[in-house]
Amino acid sequence: MTNAPHLLALATAVPKHELGQREVAQRARHVFGHAGIADLDRMVAVFGNAGIATRYSTVPVDWYERPHGWAERNTLYLEHALALIEEAARKALAAANLDAAQIDAVVAVSTTGIATPSLDAMLMG
Repeated sequence: MTNAPHLLALATAVPKHELGQREVAQRARHVFGHAGIADLDRMVAVFGNAGIATRYSTVPVDWYERPHGWAERNTLYLEHALALIEEAARKALAAANLDAAQIDAVVAVSTTGIATPSLDAMLMG
């Protein structure tokens, strides 16, 4: 009999800034309204149709009011994503009553930024 992969515990970690969906939609309208984006009303309507009540951010909502380059945004992503994946991993290990050395593989999926090496590889290090 082979040992099939299975889930022993599940844990989450979220950034510290909690943002209501309505606030995010208003902020998006404000930020992108200055850019002269055609059909902005249709795009902002997505916030109301997404079925999401709360979003989380690693930075305060007013951070989005100022321009930030790719390097700054990705540096923040790497810093915070690695901290969050570690927090979730530690919680899951504790809930499963396991040590990190007992884990054979880690799978991580993120579409927010770019990490090379990957977040899971950095976490394992």
